Amino acid sequence: MQNRSFWKEIWLLLICIFIGIGIMTTVLSFLPIGSDVVRMHVTQWLQTILVMLVPALFWYRMRFGKNPFRTFCLMTCRWKHLLLTLVLMVVSVPAMDMLTVFNYTMSMPEALRTLAMQMRTENIAAVSKLLSVGGIGGMVELVMLMAVATAIAEETLFRGALVKCFELTRLNRHWTAILVGMIFSIVHFDPLGFIPRWVLGTLFCYILFWTGTLWAPILAHATNNAVALAQYEMSAGEAGVENLLNQSKLTFSWPVIVASVVMSAIIILLMCRNKKL
Repeated sequence: MQNRSFWKEIWLLLICIFIGIGIMTTVLSFLPIGSDVVRMHVTQWLQTILVMLVPALFWYRMRFGKNPFRTFCLMTCRWKHLLLTLVLMVVSVPAMDMLTVFNYTMSMPEALRTLAMQMRTENIAAVSKLLSVGGIGGMVELVMLMAVATAIAEETLFRGALVKCFELTRLNRHWTAILVGMIFSIVHFDPLGFIPRWVLGTLFCYILFWTGTLWAPILAHATNNAVALAQYEMSAGEAGVENLLNQSKLTFSWPVIVASVVMSAIIILLMCRNKKL
């Protein structure tokens, strides 16, 4: 049962986000930006910083008057937690691929599938333009933007501020993880990838609860984005774009998928062995 404090803090967090959107829009209107690709990169950086990271940190500082970096457990971390998180994200790739195919092939109303395909086509076209940078410098900037900065900003907002909001309710951590993961997936506006992104968002919450530091889900998120970026780069060209649009076939064999599920379960058990949720 959600209480009044929860909704009050949610609205305050949304106001901070809307203010960030306003500042970003104002800044973009005054910047002398040339090509569409440059504008997309600048917009993505501003959105990451002004719409996600800064509003989350400002909201917490304003509401609780404490150092958000210390409260979100960004001051300390244990290398064992980070190592287990990294291994988990690597070995779970085939299992997540299975969920992606399941989500894509599951039955849904034709109107919803048509809308979802249109949204995915537009998203992939935008990502293609965003990734159309060349040279080593361009690739480094892409990794910093798409993997590092995005992971820090989104985790601070969702697993940081939003989880803190849900702590004001009577919900236990299991329901918090499920609901925050669902919201995380919804705001990505990709019905054909809703289930795997929901699972990832929920898993990131559990990683936070198990390790006690936001650095662990940040690392998990960054690893996932880096893998997706590498897969996109390897699938360049018309055939690669078609594969991204039509994800109805498994990339990995069933023995690899089963091994991925088993190994992921073992690592999860290791991570939560000493934790009581």
